Amino acid sequence: MEWIFEGIGTNILVLIVTFLLGGFTGYKIGIHQKANLKQSAGDNATQSQTGIINNYYGDKQK
Repeated sequence: MEWIFEGIGTNILVLIVTFLLGGFTGYKIGIHQKANLKQSAGDNATQSQTGIINNYYGDKQK
């Protein structure tokens, strides 16, 4: 029964490395973007929200 568990250590290691790299990449992408939001609503009103996403350099994305 040894052959069933032969590649499990490698798979777990690859899974951990993938999670770390994916998390780091997502963090780097997310930290370089910001959103400018504007909200307006009165009492007992439906609220609306508009926003523009700017990248790290401040350019507006379409």
